[in-house]
Amino acid sequence: MRKLHVIIILSIVAFINASYLTELALKVRDNTDAKWFCDISSTISCSNVFTTPQAWFGSIPFPAIALVVYPVLIAIAIWGLKKRRSAKAYDILTYLSAAGLLFNTYFIFTEAIVIKSFCLLCLLCTGIIITILILSLKWRQMNTEDAQ
Repeated sequence: MRKLHVIIILSIVAFINASYLTELALKVRDNTDAKWFCDISSTISCSNVFTTPQAWFGSIPFPAIALVVYPVLIAIAIWGLKKRRSAKAYDILTYLSAAGLLFNTYFIFTEAIVIKSFCLLCLLCTGIIITILILSLKWRQMNTEDAQ
C-alpha cells in the first residue's frame, strides 16, 4: 500500500509544476515581461514554447490540462489506500498515466518538430508521468502475482 504514496507524491510535484507552467503561459499570453528560471536559451525556453499557438487549446494552455489529471491520479491513489483496493487502483492508474504519456508525447513532439524550442518543466512532467506509468505497471504486476 505504501507504493501508492509514491504516486501521490509524484502527482503532487507534477501538479505544482503544472500550476507554475500554467501561470507562466498566462503571463506570456498577456505579454508580461517576466524572467523565468526555465528560460535558458532560445532553444530551451518555456516562455518561447508558450508564445506559440501549438501550446494552447483555444484559450487553455497545455499544462492546465494537467491541473485536472494529477488531482484525479491523487484521488485514485487515495481511494486505493482507503478502500484497500490497490490492485484496481493500479489498473486505473496504469491506463490514465498511459493516456497522459500519449498526450505529453504529442506535446513534446510538437515542441521538437514545430516549435523548435523545449520547455524543461514540460519535460519534467513527462518524466513524472513516465515514472507513474512504470511504477503502476510494475506494482500492478506484483499485485497480480501475489493474488495467484
